[in-house]
Amino acid sequence: MVAELWGAWEGLKSAWKKGYRRVELQIDALAMVKALKKEVTVHTQGWNL
Repeated sequence: MVAELWGAWEGLKSAWKKGYRRVELQIDALAMVKALKKEVTVHTQGWNL
């Protein structure tokens, strides 16, 4: 899950650098909601977005 978020972040930064200001991003929102609700454990020690 962290890798998916990291990839999304890097992709958005790359698009911004290339001049794209409108992009469509699709990710598994249910997995993100579960992580935020602490239904799954995600270890992000040492990771900075």
